Amino acid sequence: MARLHAGNTSPKATGSRLWHLWPAEQVESGCCHDPGYFAQPQHLDVPFQRPRKVAAVNSTKKGDEFERKVFLYFRSLIEQDQFLAKRECCRIYQKKKYYSRDRESDIIFDISIEITMPGREDPSIVYLIECKDTAHPVGIEDVEEFYSKAQQVCCGKPVMVSTEGFRERVVIFSRSKKIGLARYFGRGKLKWELDRSPSVFWLAPSEQAIPLGQLVDPDASSNYDFCGIYASSITNSIVDLFRSMAADVSEVFVSSGLEKEARECLNLVRFLPTDRIEAEAKRVLEIIKYSGGPVSLESIVDWQLRDAQLVFKNKEPRNAQESAAGILGRIRFAPLEIVIFNDEIGSIHRARFTLAHELGHLFLGHSEYMRAEYAQESDFESANGWRGDIDGIRRLEWQANYFASCILLPSEVLTGDFLNLAKRYGLVDRGHGPLFLDEQPVNISTYFRVTEDLKNRYNVSRTAIRRRLEHCGLLTDGTRKPERREAGRPWSK
Repeated sequence: MARLHAGNTSPKATGSRLWHLWPAEQVESGCCHDPGYFAQPQHLDVPFQRPRKVAAVNSTKKGDEFERKVFLYFRSLIEQDQFLAKRECCRIYQKKKYYSRDRESDIIFDISIEITMPGREDPSIVYLIECKDTAHPVGIEDVEEFYSKAQQVCCGKPVMVSTEGFRERVVIFSRSKKIGLARYFGRGKLKWELDRSPSVFWLAPSEQAIPLGQLVDPDASSNYDFCGIYASSITNSIVDLFRSMAADVSEVFVSSGLEKEARECLNLVRFLPTDRIEAEAKRVLEIIKYSGGPVSLESIVDWQLRDAQLVFKNKEPRNAQESAAGILGRIRFAPLEIVIFNDEIGSIHRARFTLAHELGHLFLGHSEYMRAEYAQESDFESANGWRGDIDGIRRLEWQANYFASCILLPSEVLTGDFLNLAKRYGLVDRGHGPLFLDEQPVNISTYFRVTEDLKNRYNVSRTAIRRRLEHCGLLTDGTRKPERREAGRPWSK
């Protein structure tokens, strides 16, 4: 096992390396190598050495600038306590040396982030980051070489960041070896603000071609500045990518009796039981003096405008990228702002659920984990958006969805209204619950009559009613298997 060598890690020395460029003699000796720049140009009738030197120097300067941007981005995340581990547990370095027992010499990495558990001297996780700002996708040789180096560092977690994506063989190799891959699409500035933190998709075989194209197609465009993959998950959140890589390590901590230390160090998304979320929704409803019928979300917004200096924008037009991505709403925490976008459908049910969802992020304290969040149609449609057993950033989406359901359909009032309807329609619990839905026409008719009345009373969609009745134990849906109950949109008719 290799031992860690701190090298020159003082804040002053570390800062002095931020603007470091490779000397020309190191470039010519091969310290910075890019096979694309060392190929013989076919269209120039000039000696080989001259274009090689100019291209190499330009490539080095370009790469160092990109590396500096990545370093400053992660340093900012750590300083603002927005990284996956708490600020006091993190140390970030540029060009740090790690001693390799196999080589009996040091290995230098572009960027490294060390996470150390409280009361311990040695890091428990070391993210080793290689930055590639090249004119072509990263090839398998570069990744294999980087992986070989990372394997010689204790607790090393390799991550490669590229501006032009990766060859397909690189993705296959990296998923097998658990290497994090990150592609940055923007050129002008690094804008990884966790703006789209929840967009995580678990890849089924039939779904791999489209998202993986963001990583392997050099001409691919994206509605986001960032796309990353680790093992079987692909995400637009740089922090969620690192959190996925830390999951294996945190499980080891728990199994080794170090759960307390892990919780003190890692910014893991806390599990909130449904009763805690119900209680928070009830507290908000009591403040606005809710007594029944459609919940006045406007009253909640007005309260936050006064007390929290919230900036609220409603029915904002969407640009082409926002429309293509199905963006419905957005919350930013500094300064506090909620935006509900206009869309082609114009459903009041969808707008109300989106606003309640964003308010959920606010009242459940999700600013601890993200700077901003965009609500997409897929957040409400996907299974992960309605499952409580998931973790990471996706857990935040489930919590916000459940809060929206609680705030729009308060359980006590809803239950009272439902029981009145049950009495009116002569519903009898025959062992399947008060309201049972199956393929029988009489049960289908009763289901639609009851849910139609509740839709009109609370100004929400039938799907939102169905989910809430199921959560409250008032509806049993025998038409679907339990694992498929997440299908459907919360605003659908």
